[in-house]
Amino acid sequence: VQVGAFKNSSDAHALMLKLDKKGYHAAVIMTKAKNERIFKVLVGEFNTREEAEVFSIKLKKTEGLKAFVTFRTQQEALR
Repeated sequence: VQVGAFKNSSDAHALMLKLDKKGYHAAVIMTKAKNERIFKVLVGEFNTREEAEVFSIKLKKTEGLKAFVTFRTQQEALR
């Protein structure tokens, strides 16, 4: 579940740490879009899309985040 995307890695890592402190397992991955680096904050790993959708709704309600389900690439998380 993606909960943020930032041009600045420090902003992404700040959100990751905030979520980690609340007990969520968050990670940051870097992607490129139109020759710009984007740092995405992801939370959780799920066996089904349905599980991810339910968790996404929970994050929206409890944390006020604009969470949505995405597919994780084979890229290594930047922790």
